[in-house]
Amino acid sequence: MDPSALFIPLVVLSTTLLAVLAGKARLGGSASQIWTAVVSMFQCIGLAAIFYLINNVAGLLLVELLRMISGVFVSHYMLADAFVVPFSLLQALFIHHWITHPAPRPHEPPQHIPTPLADHESQYDGANGAKKHLMFTASASDRTFFNKCLKLFS
Repeated sequence: MDPSALFIPLVVLSTTLLAVLAGKARLGGSASQIWTAVVSMFQCIGLAAIFYLINNVAGLLLVELLRMISGVFVSHYMLADAFVVPFSLLQALFIHHWITHPAPRPHEPPQHIPTPLADHESQYDGANGAKKHLMFTASASDRTFFNKCLKLFS
C-alpha cells in the first residue's frame, strides 16, 4: 500500500480526536456519548448510500424520460457529477435529524426512559443507596429510527 494513501485518513482521524478531546474538555462529554455519535454517524452513512442509489436511479430515469420526450440525446455522464455524493450526504443528514429529533407535540410531554449506567460507573447513589439510572429524552430509539426509514422508503 502506498503510504501517501494514508495521509488524508490520518489527517481526518487526528482532527476527529482533537474535536473529541475539546468536546470532553469544554462540554464534559462522556464515552457513552461518543458511542452514540458513532452509531448516529453510521446511520447517516447508510442513509447517504441509500440516497446516492435513489438519486442515481432517479437521474437515469429522468435522462431516459428526457430522451423519449424531446428526442434529443441526453448523456448519462451528467450523473457522474462529483456533487451527487455530498448532496446525498446532505439529504441523509437532513432526514436523519428530522427522524431522530421530531418536534414535540404540544399536548404530550417529552418521554423519559431510564437506562442502566455503564459498567464502569457506579450504579448506586451514595446518598441514599438507591440504584441510579441515566435519563435521556427518547426522540427515537435505533429500532424506531430504522422503522421510520423503512416507512419513508417503502
